[in-house]
Amino acid sequence: MNSFVLKDVYAENFREWLKIREEMPRPIHQQSANVFVSEATSLLTETAIQKLLGKYAQKAKMEKVTALKLRHSFCRNLVDEGFCVEELQRLARHERIETSELYYL
Repeated sequence: MNSFVLKDVYAENFREWLKIREEMPRPIHQQSANVFVSEATSLLTETAIQKLLGKYAQKAKMEKVTALKLRHSFCRNLVDEGFCVEELQRLARHERIETSELYYL
């Protein structure tokens, strides 16, 4: 199982989502190793994720939200929280440490 880091303020929301997901009627959703699931399968496609980001960004009155921007924010938050470059590389799944090092410049 992969691990990830959430600030306390988001961790409670995540726990609530997992409770909701456990109550979904299909076992494929309850037992999925993926955080987010679709109605049809235990895995969301890239297109589905992009559509959901757009939908919820619009509801939150946010502009130009992309998966890449969320990934960048995740990495910046790790740096701001004092994570070492090796841990950032592991959590962000950067193939090259040089990619992770860019966040420390």
